[in-house]
Amino acid sequence: RVVLAKDLDRLGEGRGTLELLKLVDGSDGDAAQKAMLALSEVTGEPPTSSPPFWRAWWKEHAERYRMPDR
Repeated sequence: RVVLAKDLDRLGEGRGTLELLKLVDGSDGDAAQKAMLALSEVTGEPPTSSPPFWRAWWKEHAERYRMPDR
């Protein structure tokens, strides 16, 4: 799931980043750890497994991932 989310993020639509955030927020152990590392890689933020940090990050940066209206 982490690899797929990273690939989705490369499409530039934010879907992958949102999926990684969900994994950090709703998973335990290895999946959450891998998602956190992937988020750090994708966003340039320092690695942290803190769901509140990532929720706040998404709240601040989500707009850049929204698809333009057609």
